Amino acid sequence: MIELPEAVVLSNQCNYWLKGRKVDFVVVNSKPHKFAWYIDEGRHYQKLLEGKSFSYSTNIAGYLCLYFEDVQAIFHDGVNLRFIETEAVHHNHQLLIRFTDHSQLIATVAMYGGLYVTEKGVIPTPYMNMSIENMNCLNPDFTYSYFISKASDNMSIKAFLATQQRFPGIGNGVIQDVCFYAGLHPKTKIKDCSESELRHLYEKLVSTVREMIALGGRDNEKDLMDHPGEYKVLMSNAQLKNPCTKCSGSILKENYMGGSIYFCPRCQPMKKA
Repeated sequence: MIELPEAVVLSNQCNYWLKGRKVDFVVVNSKPHKFAWYIDEGRHYQKLLEGKSFSYSTNIAGYLCLYFEDVQAIFHDGVNLRFIETEAVHHNHQLLIRFTDHSQLIATVAMYGGLYVTEKGVIPTPYMNMSIENMNCLNPDFTYSYFISKASDNMSIKAFLATQQRFPGIGNGVIQDVCFYAGLHPKTKIKDCSESELRHLYEKLVSTVREMIALGGRDNEKDLMDHPGEYKVLMSNAQLKNPCTKCSGSILKENYMGGSIYFCPRCQPMKKA
């Protein structure tokens, strides 16, 4: 899933690899995917993109935004974006952008994801609008006061960090390690945390995301060139067989709020008032 660290890394890579390239042709949804979301089923993507030159890329929190002159291509959630410098034939994709030098940008969707091509300036989803309105944790003005203003007593830590775009670009994947470093169980209620614990959570949110970016993303996600990131994720399904890096105890998995949480019961005990 594209979360804030991956969106930043992919944006930087697009600015490097796509510079000066001009779109030759576009193929939309060669392999139909039930949960690949388009604008008007992608009917106008070819007309919008073909003949346009890549201008620059940026990210709006967890949304990766590519600009081709006056047109934008926006990707989020489970979109996997790969750049290939060869003319190899690819059929199984949800969007293919081929450039005049025969290099290709290929987008596939895992689980679900948005691939929106529109005129520049269009905000394709309400969630993207929330990402614009709320401050992400990389902003220099992202203070503890701002962070805690988004909390309410009965929220769990997971609900606080990963829902309603309170902290744009932060999802269920990133928060697992944040909670681990903060020593807090994802189910713990805000009201059951001390101020020092919440300040520590704030600090770990900012520092963990910055570390993920500095290391090229998480190792369970891949970059534009199909390479995994170098940040070693500690709390994920792949780590269940490994001992906790702090106490050597077992890492547990539970279903919670429509997804999975991973935690060490020794290092992240469930707190109750």
